[in-house]
Amino acid sequence: FDAVLLLIAVAAIPLLLRRTTYRGVPVGLIGLICFTAATTVWILVDPSLQGVARAVRFAGLTGLVVIVRYMQPTTFRKAVVWPLTASATAQATLGLLQTHLWNNGTESSITARFDHAWTQGYGTMDGGYALAAFLAVSCGIILASGAFQRLHPAMWIAVGLSSAAISTTFGRLGVLCLIGIAGFYGVTGLVRRNWEYLSSALVAIVPVTLGVAYTWAGWSVRAAETAGGFTSGRETLMSRATTIIEMHPLVGVGPGNYGPTLARIGLTDIDYTVVHNVGVLVTAEYGIPIGVLFSLWVAALGIVSILTSVRAMAVFASIVPYLVLDHTHMSYAYAIGGFGLWIATLDYLRLHRDATRDGRYGAELPARQDESRELEPTG
Repeated sequence: FDAVLLLIAVAAIPLLLRRTTYRGVPVGLIGLICFTAATTVWILVDPSLQGVARAVRFAGLTGLVVIVRYMQPTTFRKAVVWPLTASATAQATLGLLQTHLWNNGTESSITARFDHAWTQGYGTMDGGYALAAFLAVSCGIILASGAFQRLHPAMWIAVGLSSAAISTTFGRLGVLCLIGIAGFYGVTGLVRRNWEYLSSALVAIVPVTLGVAYTWAGWSVRAAETAGGFTSGRETLMSRATTIIEMHPLVGVGPGNYGPTLARIGLTDIDYTVVHNVGVLVTAEYGIPIGVLFSLWVAALGIVSILTSVRAMAVFASIVPYLVLDHTHMSYAYAIGGFGLWIATLDYLRLHRDATRDGRYGAELPARQDESRELEPTG
């Protein structure tokens, strides 16, 4: 996976160096460039394999955003949305099959069982929660691509399957993401009487609702945990992170060195290691100044999404719960790739907002309803 990201980073260098002027500030791209630079400086001062891996990943995500940025809307659909649709469909289908066909009473290191009733779907990923994170951001991006051209039936099916499969992961954060997506589309659809937005809301929320009801024997365990504080050991993880930040407030322990540092000072165990908050994790590894900049960057992406469109706000909602309450998008391969596509899509929607077939907040535009309008760079 890291080798692929390295190739993407190298391929994007000529595009990054092109003297092309676009309207608007690429907030996502600027942030990734800054974090890639900070990571590179860190590994030059204190080399480590973890730091090199982190630098390669940030560089690869930067390259991904650059390449996507230069795509026309039709190319974006072919090169990004269709492959994501195929991957989400395959992963969701496999996750559903794992839950409903492989309930044989056995356990393994990559499956979790709830109330001895349901096996957690995980697709081909490291676990069910990684699958939920990937499918949630996929739903946001696929639905957002409707800004340029009406969604193909296969895309609607992919979102519906993804929503249903998230229920089989028993991942609460994935459900929160779907609620956010459905909320933005649903409220706007009702206000604007936009049936496409209402359809987007329904396809995002109805399958997961039915899935939760169907697998309630397992979800009841998660509900009990939520009623008990929605912590899952998060207070302990946050306390450990606070200790690390107090020990290394300015420059942190280095990119990728959080887990090894905890082990070295005896603040780790088998079950819980990485703090479940990406901003705090960045602060522990890079220091308070960089941690503050990271939080401001995410906030800026949120503001930009509000200024762009409802579709952009739904994309933003498709990942935020994981940034606040987990570390998935800094730890797992598929989730890291999804994080890059999330940033790329937010920047892309902002850049090509004049090429959309619907208005900023759901009002239909009169011209070219069924075809995307192309924008050419100027410079």
